[in-house]
Amino acid sequence: MSYKVGAAEVTALYDGIWEKPHDPAFIANASVEDVKAAMVKAGLPADFVSIPFTVVVVRSAGKTILCDSGTGGRCSRPPAR
Repeated sequence: MSYKVGAAEVTALYDGIWEKPHDPAFIANASVEDVKAAMVKAGLPADFVSIPFTVVVVRSAGKTILCDSGTGGRCSRPPAR
């Protein structure tokens, strides 16, 4: 997905999903059981927390800039090709 911000062209690149195991310290003020219940209510799988990663590329003034380097290998499900 690409879009313009002023004179810059911004492209968002999907880098996969980290299927993070539940961790009581990950979400403040909610127990793992509360998180799982909220995920089920939202129609999401409750076995793990899905964290999608998106890398942003900015092209402006003849330069290309990568913002965020991705998942660092933590992604458990690579993007579909």
